[in-house]
Amino acid sequence: MLKAYNGWTASKNPADFGGLDNRVVPGTIGAKFVPGVRAGAFAEVFFYFMSQFNKRVEKLDLYNAGDEWGWYFKVSANSAALLSVHSAAGAGDANATRHPNGKRGTFTTAQVAEIRKIQAECDGLIYWGGDAWGKGTVDEMHFEAASGTTEADFERTAAKLRAGGGATYPVIGRIAEAYARVGGPGLLGAPVMAEAVTTGSDKAGRWQSFQHGILMWHPQVDRGIAHEVHGGILERWNLLGREVGTGFPTSDELTCPDKTGRYNHFVGHDGRGASLYWSPTTGAHLVQGAIRDAWARLRWEAGYGYPTTDETPCPDRVGRYNHFSDDPVTKTGRSIYWHPVHGAHPVHGAIRAAWADQGWEAGPLGYPVDDEHDGDHGREQTFERGRVIFASGVASVALAA
Repeated sequence: MLKAYNGWTASKNPADFGGLDNRVVPGTIGAKFVPGVRAGAFAEVFFYFMSQFNKRVEKLDLYNAGDEWGWYFKVSANSAALLSVHSAAGAGDANATRHPNGKRGTFTTAQVAEIRKIQAECDGLIYWGGDAWGKGTVDEMHFEAASGTTEADFERTAAKLRAGGGATYPVIGRIAEAYARVGGPGLLGAPVMAEAVTTGSDKAGRWQSFQHGILMWHPQVDRGIAHEVHGGILERWNLLGREVGTGFPTSDELTCPDKTGRYNHFVGHDGRGASLYWSPTTGAHLVQGAIRDAWARLRWEAGYGYPTTDETPCPDRVGRYNHFSDDPVTKTGRSIYWHPVHGAHPVHGAIRAAWADQGWEAGPLGYPVDDEHDGDHGREQTFERGRVIFASGVASVALAA
């Protein structure tokens, strides 16, 4: 028996799993997932999902005819040894030409937030290809039955949706402990879905969505304690791929010493620490790994400002960097650049401005190889192919011979 990678029966003949449902998506002007999706409870939940997608995310009728794809027999885009969930008629591609395979960021932050809400309304049974961070090609057009789900799961959710979505959801175990610890409905509101399995490859984590945030835990992270993520940090975490892209939370949202900013800490699958920091002026941004370690040595946001970018690859695809908010005294910019040979180093003030004028790391100076320090003639910083010296209020560049 052939199987798709989510565990469902696949076939070149849809009759083998009960045939196809090719109804028009409710609320659309003729949009169909051609030639159809798996008939039965899956179709009920899937077409509810897509009717809400059409209503709250983007219209299914705006773009090219035939943009919605359902069953077809094919191997997975990520492995020739596995069959796509399309082969089991458990998947659909929505507005496919607008959201091409392999391209990130085709939905806005607000649209992603609505997709998350619809996923929660469907009890987490529908997986979005935009969450393929770290485990394959991102595919933001793609929606499928999540791995490990069963017909019985879809029957329960379909029954709830037929009844108007009025079901209540238990909060149990470690999530219940955390829900009580953080203030329950006072912070997070009521649960909007049952506890679900996380999308990490080991399927060991658990999460539950609430009206105003989520709780998540993994048995190998922070002693299995569940932590909450909400607000602007949750929005950014969603865009970065949540536990697959950034990692599992190791703290609840906490207040910075200035009583203005907020943050959550996370740990990635490679064991690297990561943090999302938010302030009203910068929004939420990711700092991780060696850059985060260097920022911590500089006393986090209190010593070096809030991040104004996520960790970003340099144009050479070798180095990485974060920019941070301007120094409040000198009004000059601050950055931390990392290179696999030289490590992570802060660059700021007049030295940073002179380096930027030279073309940053792509210019003749290259990457920083140490921090700014006292030199013979003032403050200076060494780069791969020279130095920048700041003396008597002027930064000058000295290229290596």
